[in-house]
Amino acid sequence: MAGGEQGRMGTNGKNKPYCQLGKELDALARSRDVRGPYNIAHYLRDVAGYDVSGQAVSKYLYGEYLPKHAFLAAFTDAFSLAPEARRKLAWVYTYGQFPQAEEDKDPTPLVRSRQSASAVFREP
Repeated sequence: MAGGEQGRMGTNGKNKPYCQLGKELDALARSRDVRGPYNIAHYLRDVAGYDVSGQAVSKYLYGEYLPKHAFLAAFTDAFSLAPEARRKLAWVYTYGQFPQAEEDKDPTPLVRSRQSASAVFREP
């Protein structure tokens, strides 16, 4: 393989988008002028005394690893997140997606037909 081709393969991995949790963590950090995984790691170490590597933060942002609860606690404390931002972050951490805005929600509840429900919940 030529050197140029190998180089392109490496950059393709770096252009991979952040996962939903990574997008939220990044947006929260950027709103406080902290940009990038290594700067987030330094900020957490300096402000919250939480020791994490920039490489680990990068893996959290890209969704390669799910951060430990201690990381999220340190993050929310270091960035002094308001209760609404904490709730949103918890939602994204738990469900892997942003919560729907009230106006986007379907007013009709999710209803399964009896047939599909019985297929899912069979009695032993």
